[in-house]
Amino acid sequence: MTPIAPTLDAIIALTRDLVAFPTRNPPGEEKECAQFIARTLAGWGIEVALVPEPNPQRPQVVAWVRGAGGPTLTLNGHIDTVPEGDLSKWPFPPFAATVHDGALWGLGTADMKAQLATAMLTLKALKDVKLDGSLMFQAVMGEELAEPGTRTLLTKPEYASDYALVLEPTNLRIAPATRGVAWHTVTIYGSPEHCGLVDHYINPAAKFGKVIAALEAYHDQIHEQSHPLLRRRACAVTEVRAGEKHNHIPAACEFVIDRRMLPGERTTQVAAELREILDRCAAADSDFRYEMTFLRDNEPAEIAADHPLVGMAREAAASVLGYDPGIWGPPYGSDVRNFIVDKSIPALNFGPGDFTVCHTPGEHVRLDELDSFAKILMALTLRILKGNHGSTFA
Repeated sequence: MTPIAPTLDAIIALTRDLVAFPTRNPPGEEKECAQFIARTLAGWGIEVALVPEPNPQRPQVVAWVRGAGGPTLTLNGHIDTVPEGDLSKWPFPPFAATVHDGALWGLGTADMKAQLATAMLTLKALKDVKLDGSLMFQAVMGEELAEPGTRTLLTKPEYASDYALVLEPTNLRIAPATRGVAWHTVTIYGSPEHCGLVDHYINPAAKFGKVIAALEAYHDQIHEQSHPLLRRRACAVTEVRAGEKHNHIPAACEFVIDRRMLPGERTTQVAAELREILDRCAAADSDFRYEMTFLRDNEPAEIAADHPLVGMAREAAASVLGYDPGIWGPPYGSDVRNFIVDKSIPALNFGPGDFTVCHTPGEHVRLDELDSFAKILMALTLRILKGNHGSTFA
């Protein structure tokens, strides 16, 4: 008997349970939700483990439906969400997962607790099915702040796989590539003096203006390179801080550089380019002193548009939707990079939901997309794990 995809009612009910757990990051509140996920899976008779690394207070969940030794497919999703912010701006309670106007509303509904619920229920539907391969589920910590949840799991061979789906919202488009970002903090130092007492100022705020001009020229230069699926490279300054009193020269001016990367670029390369710009500023000004430190990154990643995983995903989606949703390059980063970049595991971003409503009080996922996602996910999983790798979807 062919397994049936999870019903929409079951997905909504389980999503409500997951959304009811605040998992805001910061500060990182995944623990209770992770424990609930593990208990639920275990209650269904599914093999499951709570993984304490990299932070015992924020455990991760890994579960399996094991097959007969064929390929392993990982379904990967993150437990954490952004904070809810101003409650008065939410049309519905952020932790209630409210059905309204054909959509499920609430914090994490699209990013990505509805996907976690669907993946869990897919394991439940397949637990007694004879599979040629194995299905692994990973519910991870820390994705919202590019923390090493997925990366830590993949350092252990038992958590690796042959294919992976990272269940980010793509409006059911197949996403084989994603832009990356590297953040660096730069501090320009000055002389913290009273403005009325000295004639020569070493003013880091003024020197910051020269850096801004140099970085804008750098942005214009790198922005010329394009990619068939992704937005162009970019460089922007964010989070500028300087000064403590209205009548004092600041001791320092600190700012963050946000550098968006295309596949093939690496954070080390970006750091070298930024340092070269700052060194040129220092060479032209004997009073220019700076320090640059790495903050965090989200590396770009890509598999070929004609990779077999892309083809199987497009065919599975078309079999449910009645049309090919096509391929797409999301502008956001995700844990797909850990599979592709760190471990050379073919992986896609794929899921329901519009990423532009994520991280907003209007976060929601359309019910028709969620229902189609469950069916596509089941179809693709069976395609990979039942040994049917021909060109025609069955």
